[in-house]
Amino acid sequence: MTTTKQTQGRYDHPDPRKRPMQGAPRVALVALAISVAASIAVAIAAIAAIASFTVGTQSALAAQPALPAQPVASPSQTTMDKGQQQAKARPQRAVMPGDCPAWNIVPSSNPGTNWNHLNGVAAISATDVWAVGYYYNGVGASQTLMERWNGTTFHVVSSPNVGTYTNQLNGVAAVSASDVWVVGYYADAISMSRTLIEHWDGSAWAVIPSPNGGPSYNVLTGVAAASANDVWAVGYYFVNVDEALVEHWNGSGWTIVPTPMSSSPNHFTGVAAVSANDVWAVGYLQTGPTTLLTMIQHWDGSSWAVVSSPSPGPLSNYLSGIAAVSTSDVWAVGNYANTTSLERQHVGCSPQPQCWSYLGLSLWSSSSIGQRCMGCGGLCYRKRGADAGAKI
Repeated sequence: MTTTKQTQGRYDHPDPRKRPMQGAPRVALVALAISVAASIAVAIAAIAAIASFTVGTQSALAAQPALPAQPVASPSQTTMDKGQQQAKARPQRAVMPGDCPAWNIVPSSNPGTNWNHLNGVAAISATDVWAVGYYYNGVGASQTLMERWNGTTFHVVSSPNVGTYTNQLNGVAAVSASDVWVVGYYADAISMSRTLIEHWDGSAWAVIPSPNGGPSYNVLTGVAAASANDVWAVGYYFVNVDEALVEHWNGSGWTIVPTPMSSSPNHFTGVAAVSANDVWAVGYLQTGPTTLLTMIQHWDGSSWAVVSSPSPGPLSNYLSGIAAVSTSDVWAVGNYANTTSLERQHVGCSPQPQCWSYLGLSLWSSSSIGQRCMGCGGLCYRKRGADAGAKI
């Protein structure tokens, strides 16, 4: 959560260039008046010179023989020619952030009286968007929350819950208007969490059976679809330590797909699918009581493999989301904790092709409730192909 600190403007602006002038000396005012008068005199002389030049030019033109009549272009042709000339003369400019409309809050439904959380969103078209999460009324347990945008408003769509205990949705992926997947978890009677996957067939949501990696704690955090018969869900489960969890839909059922094992706790938090043989998952690996390293793994069509990724902070490094534009253009974001520097840094992409590089970070701190995060910042990674040497 980002905390924005607001202050009210004061009359004594901290920048002396922006303070109102108070009590200017009389000498300065007199000098200003003389300067203005001199400027007016120069302007009058310039106008007189221009007028004299214009009269002389008109006389010279009148003495020249008349030229043959030229065909007169139509107004539409003249306008088009001028437009083409202006387009050629106008320098081309890259699209800047300021050219785009500003972000604004779109009202959404809040069925819960205490908590209303939206954790994921997927867009099928400009008039068909799904947002998912959970809500809580203060009694009982949290329940699944699904809202759909119809081009005008968000409205709550009824969704199933498993049992009477906690149900939470964390991610959503859409193949089409009649093929949407959501993932999360639910708690059973003995407070053990189980994977939760639901599917939209165009008319209603239904719970689809999904496996669990461990006997006690299983959570799905993200989902991505390469096609209707190729959908991936990621998260983590607990057996002695937390382990990354990957599940795959082949068109008929969900199964667990093995990933490289680690003796240290590791979680997946997000997934992106480019194609059937090009899928990325991100998260973190815990190497010490307070030390986390970024974790990225890739599916090549036959197996998952760890891909090297930078961890700029000496303590916690955490990737929480990923999106793929193409095979050679993938983005991953997250956060880290750094107690050694409060500088804002920008780092260009690595010149090595097919690798991940750290792009930059922004730092923040908050002490409004007695807590401070000195040197916490945002992570931004990018994997690029042949143009990996370009800077962002």
